[in-house]
Amino acid sequence: MMSIIFCTYLNAQKTIDGMIATEKAFAQYAMDKNTKQAFLQFMDTAGMQFTEGKPIKSSDFWVKREENKTRLKWQPQFAEISGSNDFGYTTGPWTFQNTDADTIAGRGQFTTVWQANDKGEWKFLVDYGNNYNGINPSQAVQKIKAAKKAKATVQSLLEVQELFNQLAAINPQAAYQKYLSAQSILNFNGLLPLTKTFEQLSPFNEITGGISFNILGSGISSVGDMGYVYGANLNKEKTDNYLHIWRHEKAGWKLAVVVVYL
Repeated sequence: MMSIIFCTYLNAQKTIDGMIATEKAFAQYAMDKNTKQAFLQFMDTAGMQFTEGKPIKSSDFWVKREENKTRLKWQPQFAEISGSNDFGYTTGPWTFQNTDADTIAGRGQFTTVWQANDKGEWKFLVDYGNNYNGINPSQAVQKIKAAKKAKATVQSLLEVQELFNQLAAINPQAAYQKYLSAQSILNFNGLLPLTKTFEQLSPFNEITGGISFNILGSGISSVGDMGYVYGANLNKEKTDNYLHIWRHEKAGWKLAVVVVYL
């Protein structure tokens, strides 16, 4: 099994199916080996994740971790790829067990930004997860097919993120409402993925103040039609992190995926 999965990963193509296959191979590698070895195998050298409210290089995080028998299982639920066919994201449910024999101790949603190298090998650039208590019955992967417009710049991406940040400091609901796409996925802590407008905005109903967002890192596809920004967000004196995956549409930059702790 291991050799078959690993060969599939090595021969992954620059297509959405290749990216999805790599995500599945990543999860299978964690079962065949362990979580630490899986992350070390599938991360980009510049790969990032988050711990204790701060971004950290994935290599620094996982090299220091001891191998153990804990079981982190996951599968993709949604996926989208850039027109360049070498950049995209996957998001889906995960579960955690102390050992294979134990009951599930935690659940949530992962979000991963992927990039393919010149060999066609997909490596993750950013990996971030949130928690929830509900059961996500996801089975088949939904491929998001949204119209994108190429040739945007990373400068324009950072500018729109800064405009979002300024509005969120006054009214976070208005900020997300302005920049949501017709096809957006919101992964808020404590909630299953939100994909409908009335669901997406409901978590803000009890927030009376603004939320402070800053920018700590970013990236963009080679053709300028998708990108991501991550950083820290401060809400009620509690600092966490956020990940925004942006899609450049006819009307400009719109949010494709949001991961944030409110």
